[in-house]
Amino acid sequence: METRTYTVSEARENFAEVMNRVTYTEQAAVITKNGKEKAAIVPYRLLELLTRIEAVFDLENAQKALEDFNSSGGVSLDKLKAELGLVQSQPNGGQLGKTPKNGPKRPRTSSRQS
Repeated sequence: METRTYTVSEARENFAEVMNRVTYTEQAAVITKNGKEKAAIVPYRLLELLTRIEAVFDLENAQKALEDFNSSGGVSLDKLKAELGLVQSQPNGGQLGKTPKNGPKRPRTSSRQS
């Protein structure tokens, strides 16, 4: 893939040209500042491809970490809390946001004014 290099000033002054070149030739443009490569403008399909590749690597790393966790005798958070005595019994079975069937009742309020 052929790339063309622009200084920041050149890229700013000729932004439409740079965008057209990247879009229609599908070749990246490198932007330099003080002689050092600082950024690149790439065709969108290349960005999509890089994003997908990154997602695959992230998934592979997550699967490996889970395998390492399981093979090293890792325990779930719930089991760890129980072992440390951090679990408190809940009247609703530990489910957040649910009211127990025979739980506390709210006092009734009258809509009539005295």
